[in-house]
Amino acid sequence: MSRCTAARATALGANDSVAAGKVSVLSTTAGVITLYVDASAGGMTDAPKNPWTFISLVDGSKVQVTDLTSLESTAWDLAIKRAQIYSNGGDGGPGAGGAVWLEKAFDEVTGSDASDTAFNAETFFDAECTPNVELTTGALYTTFIDWYSYDEVTHFLTPAPGTYLVHGGTGKLYKLAFESYYATPSGGMGAASGAYLMKFKAL
Repeated sequence: MSRCTAARATALGANDSVAAGKVSVLSTTAGVITLYVDASAGGMTDAPKNPWTFISLVDGSKVQVTDLTSLESTAWDLAIKRAQIYSNGGDGGPGAGGAVWLEKAFDEVTGSDASDTAFNAETFFDAECTPNVELTTGALYTTFIDWYSYDEVTHFLTPAPGTYLVHGGTGKLYKLAFESYYATPSGGMGAASGAYLMKFKAL
C-alpha cells in the first residue's frame, strides 16, 4: 500500500493506536449477525485525532489493527469512523474487498445477486494522488458514500433503504444493511451519533 501515502495520511489519518469504541454482537439468528459499533471517534471535532474502527464480518469482532497496521492486514473487512465507511481493497487496504449497493431488501438478497453485479474497489485518489471527494460534503468518496440520507433541517442521518453486497478482506461475500447511526449498546435508539446498528450475513 505505497500508493499516495502522504495524501492518504492527510485524508484518512495515520493514527497508530487501536480504536477505543465498543463493538459487540447483539444477536445471531439464522446466520444473521446484529452488531453494535461505536465509531463516534470522540465526536466530530476530535475525529481526526482518533483512529478508525476496523471490523471483521466473519464474527462481528473489532480487529486489533491501527490506521497504519491495517495497511498490511486482510483480517478486517470494514473500516468505520463517524459517517465514513470503506472496505479492505483497492486504496482501502491490501485485501480483496469491495462493495456495491442494491435497491433490494436485506431478506431478498442472495448470493446469486453477486453474479450479475459489478463490485467497486476503493479508489480514494486519482493518478496524481488528488483525493476523490463528494462535492456537497467534502467527504472522501468510498464505496459506501451513499449509505445514508442527510436531513439539512434536523441534521439527522438515516440509513438508505437497501442492502450492500460486500467482499471482505479475503474475498468472502456478505450482505449488509445499516439500521441506525444513533444506536445504544443494547440496540435501542440513542442521541449520540456515530453509533451504528447493522446486520449482516455471509453468503
